[in-house]
Amino acid sequence: MDIRPENVEGHMTSVCFSPALGHWIGLGLLKRGPQRIGEQLRAFDPVRGEDFALEVCSPVFVDPDGARLHV
Repeated sequence: MDIRPENVEGHMTSVCFSPALGHWIGLGLLKRGPQRIGEQLRAFDPVRGEDFALEVCSPVFVDPDGARLHV
């Protein structure tokens, strides 16, 4: 992976495990983020020295209609 400033398109602001989904999720800032929903990307973790696959999705993805709130 070529990690140079001119190739950086955003950064993760927070990451945590989602019990509702059973895997890790993250919030981030990404150039043209709303237009890139569904795009598959690679992200680099400088702490662990590894990169990983991710999918850009809407920030509201567990219950977008609010059905769980209106039971």
